Amino acid sequence: MVALGLLVVIGLVLAAWIGHVAEERGRSGVGWMAAAVLMGAVGFGLGSVLLEFVFGAEATSASNLLLLTSLAPVAGGFAFILATAAVVHRLPPRVAGGASWRVYRLGDGTQAGFDATLAIVEDGLRLDDASGKVVTITPAAFASAAGDGEALRIRWREGGSERTLVLLPTDGPETRAWRVSQSVAIARRLSERCAARA
Repeated sequence: MVALGLLVVIGLVLAAWIGHVAEERGRSGVGWMAAAVLMGAVGFGLGSVLLEFVFGAEATSASNLLLLTSLAPVAGGFAFILATAAVVHRLPPRVAGGASWRVYRLGDGTQAGFDATLAIVEDGLRLDDASGKVVTITPAAFASAAGDGEALRIRWREGGSERTLVLLPTDGPETRAWRVSQSVAIARRLSERCAARA
């Protein structure tokens, strides 16, 4: 009985780890944790069915087979949980769509960094900070947007010179993989929208 309790605890720890990995990739941690528990239960059930099938077949001479199949419920449960872990581990980070994103504008030596909102608006791009300062970039002035490591780098022309904004996406998990994916996705979306409106 203690061994069964220990196996259940190990299964739940694995499910919690799966939930944590899913959250790091911008997915529902609770949903994937529940899926892992469900898959473990399905694997345990299938293993139990296999065990019942082998014991019900009256295979008295195959004692090794009986010994192996007696482990089937536990092995099946853990196999299904580990398969769920493999799926979650291979999922790419989920990036936010839409036309508005929370970002952190990095300081540039002349001013400190601040939280802001980057949005695609009718007249181009708009960056609003908490103090009410607004930067608007028209499609005609827009030069480029690209992922730069974890950051999003936007370049545009203003008054004969080139300006640059460096922004960190903040509306998701605080992981490098998510920020890199989010920066690339936002850059692609900004480039497509500004090119279409230029």
